[in-house]
Amino acid sequence: MGDVGSKGDVGSTVVPISAPWGVFGYLENGKIQHKFRVFLEIVPEVINPPESTDPTVKTVFAPPVWYYTRAFDKKVDEEQIEERVIQFQKDLEQDNQPFNGTFFVIAFFNSHGLMGLGFENAGE
Repeated sequence: MGDVGSKGDVGSTVVPISAPWGVFGYLENGKIQHKFRVFLEIVPEVINPPESTDPTVKTVFAPPVWYYTRAFDKKVDEEQIEERVIQFQKDLEQDNQPFNGTFFVIAFFNSHGLMGLGFENAGE
């Protein structure tokens, strides 16, 4: 935790949050396939991330990608997550948005149910 100055200066205060972790998944025949790639996001301020001691874990630098996203703030079960993915896909189709409807990403931010759902923007 950073120091808070004696005059109320909170500029150096560090507010802890859970680093976003999530999964990349894909849909086939309108169903989520239960094979995911799990990720943990390293914030851009980390210039030299530590090397993994697990050979199955890789650190990669991905170029920026634009996503259509939808956020939720209530913890749900696996079935409800699938319903959210399918509904979001249908909403994007209905709005004629150019997106990659096969792959999706779900980012989980903390244990209180905050999550983001995204489909990659396939437009310009």
